[in-house]
Amino acid sequence: MKLTRFIELEKAIRLFGANKSVQQLAKELETGKIDADFSNLICGETGIYLIREDGLLTRVIVHIVDINIKGGYFGKDARRLVKSKMYDDSRLLKKIHKYHLVNCSTLQTAKDKGWSEKFKMSQRQDGKFFYRFIQDDHIHTTNDSQKLVVCGNCLKEINLLNESKETYEKTQFSPSIFFSEEFQNNWLPSSSNNHYARDSVPNMYSKDWDKISLGYKERMGFICEGENCSYRNLNTPELKKYLNCHHVNMDKANSKYSNLKALCILCHANQPNHGHLKSSNEYKKYKKIINV
Repeated sequence: MKLTRFIELEKAIRLFGANKSVQQLAKELETGKIDADFSNLICGETGIYLIREDGLLTRVIVHIVDINIKGGYFGKDARRLVKSKMYDDSRLLKKIHKYHLVNCSTLQTAKDKGWSEKFKMSQRQDGKFFYRFIQDDHIHTTNDSQKLVVCGNCLKEINLLNESKETYEKTQFSPSIFFSEEFQNNWLPSSSNNHYARDSVPNMYSKDWDKISLGYKERMGFICEGENCSYRNLNTPELKKYLNCHHVNMDKANSKYSNLKALCILCHANQPNHGHLKSSNEYKKYKKIINV
């Protein structure tokens, strides 16, 4: 039996054996009121992934939750729409924040400027989110089902990867489309043989593997997890590149953290079907560096 077939079995087992903390997380993600902790998120070009306690990577949507309606940018017309509770008016939607599905330039800027505490994350697929309108440093209005529009830069990235050649517009795109099996199959057909939506073991090896791998190694403190490793600490600028991220069951489609190990290139080369690494220049250079 091919190792990839165990993925479907694993999914079925999780349906019957999900622990309470995972079930609670799913409920909370539907409310959209959970703070987005970017240290626990992997933002890639195929999605934004929350690292769950069970090691599973689950897709989420993130957005800034608060907007100041007193500011000059917001304008009188938008303030009037808020006070009249006309939340879905197109004029208001242009003024408020957009939601993010992938690691676009807007999201990167927000992270670089330290705005992460302003974001919430959600798994609602109806395009509506928990949102607050702020005035004079206090909450003017809270809307648990505020309609938001997809970020234009996110949609640009999504359209670039769309192998079906269809171009989506803001007005016709929604989270339900993005998370649908049909969209995923048409969007990245060459990157995965497995169907995946929100909760899955996505095959992101070809697209977001670098980010997943780096995130795991950072969590391990760039320490080699090889049982007989003689030089474990690679947490220096010159050694970090010699620490690899290994799929324990050799199935590159299974990138959940419980299936990963941080291994120096020497330990990695000793894993089954990885002997070819011993002929690489990196392997030879690392041996010289640590005098092995």
